[in-house]
Amino acid sequence: FSKVNLVAPQSPAWKAGLFNGDEIMAVNGVAIKNNFHHWLNYFSNEAEIKLTVNNNEQIKIIILKADENGNTYFFNPILIHREQSSEEANEAYRAWKNL
Repeated sequence: FSKVNLVAPQSPAWKAGLFNGDEIMAVNGVAIKNNFHHWLNYFSNEAEIKLTVNNNEQIKIIILKADENGNTYFFNPILIHREQSSEEANEAYRAWKNL
């Protein structure tokens, strides 16, 4: 199983009824065995992805559809290194890069 830790408000998963604490048992009928992200990526080009979910000991089917506008719902920072930076900034960049 793969346990849901966070669902972004107004995201397709939230709208489909996926909740924090749900256990994802299968993706498009394929059982999950610590490989949820593999199967999610495998089926990423599908119009819909069907999740079999255990929610408080009740099995339910969740149909995920991609966001029509291509929105993402979590902040995903990008670190950009500028060529003309101070030595202090370069050192900080190297430290972040090695995390």
